[in-house]
Amino acid sequence: MLPFTVLAAAFELAPINPAGPLPRDLPKAIDTDRVEQFFSGNWGWFAVAVLVLFLPPVVEELLFRGLLQPRMRAAFGKGDWVASGTFFTLFHVHQPWSMPATLLDGIFAAAYPTKRFQSIWIALVTHTFPSFIMLGVILSLVLK
Repeated sequence: MLPFTVLAAAFELAPINPAGPLPRDLPKAIDTDRVEQFFSGNWGWFAVAVLVLFLPPVVEELLFRGLLQPRMRAAFGKGDWVASGTFFTLFHVHQPWSMPATLLDGIFAAAYPTKRFQSIWIALVTHTFPSFIMLGVILSLVLK
């Protein structure tokens, strides 16, 4: 699992994603007083953050790797894992700036290990790992 998690992180950190429509620099935002004041002692918004950070990646992996990928073998043969990662990327068309990394991540860090090891656990871990990091940062702000 660790090699695929590191691979997913490398794709996210690689300079292949152009900037989106808004600045998305979380470390800079967290350094501001506004974010710290907002989350300080705010357990309600922490609960919302848990839902927002974990529900989408888990549902996406259950849909694309758990439900669709096993059925793609009939249509795409041995390239089913490439098709799965490609469809996963097309699902993220609302974020065109992230699609290059999503394609590589979806194919090599999620779809391939799912097929290779016949389990969606690696895909779930690689997709939710960033959520754990963000949740830890938010939790540290809530506890201040």
